[in-house]
Amino acid sequence: DADGNRDTPMYRGGLLTSPEKWEAWPHPDPDQFHKRIERTFSDLNRRYGDCIYLMGSLLCGLWENASQVMGLPAFAVALRRDPGFVRRMVQYYEELYLAAVHAAADAGLPGFVYSDDMGHKTGPQTSPRVFDEFFGPSLRRISDEAHKRGLQIIIHSCGNVTQLLDLFADWGFEGVHSLEPTAGMDLAEVKERVGDRICVFGNLDIAHLLSHGTREEVEAAVRSALLAAAQDGGFIMAMTNSHNAVKVENTRWMIEFTQQYGTYPLSWV
Repeated sequence: DADGNRDTPMYRGGLLTSPEKWEAWPHPDPDQFHKRIERTFSDLNRRYGDCIYLMGSLLCGLWENASQVMGLPAFAVALRRDPGFVRRMVQYYEELYLAAVHAAADAGLPGFVYSDDMGHKTGPQTSPRVFDEFFGPSLRRISDEAHKRGLQIIIHSCGNVTQLLDLFADWGFEGVHSLEPTAGMDLAEVKERVGDRICVFGNLDIAHLLSHGTREEVEAAVRSALLAAAQDGGFIMAMTNSHNAVKVENTRWMIEFTQQYGTYPLSWV
């Protein structure tokens, strides 16, 4: 567009819609994958590591890769009719993710964001039982491996993930992001449910607040988030995500008001 932003690709459906198509797909080699990512992470760390806390990431986690590559209808059928295939597929994506985790550690980064959108606007995309049965073992290994390499690891998941919060903590993640208010995520409830087990990130809206909101609206939202989740620590202010319409100015206001009101103890409360 006129500002130099690329068109954002949108998911329309799966391409590898059967186990046969997935098996025939030329799978990237995890070792080569690791080498490419490590070069990128190392370059970023050299350029920005002394001025910002960098966390590695790999777009699309195990759930997104497994379900979206097939399309949700075909994936739902595979879960019921061919669970062994689903487990093989998840295991392969686990290997790729572990390659990225080790690349972040080898590059000297201090943290990692496991990114996997497991929710839609009203709840999880499948049952917590299915998530834990088919994905939980791999996610525990990913978080364990990150910890062995000295990395902090958090999970990013858009949508309403209230029913998954305890699983996120059980799987070993040390933080949870994004806690979308437009998906009905109640920050105070999140803090009450898992705030003693996991650090809470996010909840600053990008649909209106950080794209079109006034300075006064941003200030009120920052204060509200701090009141809901920060009084006893364990909260990091953050936007829920990012897109082309998010304004730099509004983001600066978020940081400014967080620094103004977020210093402990919260004397203004």
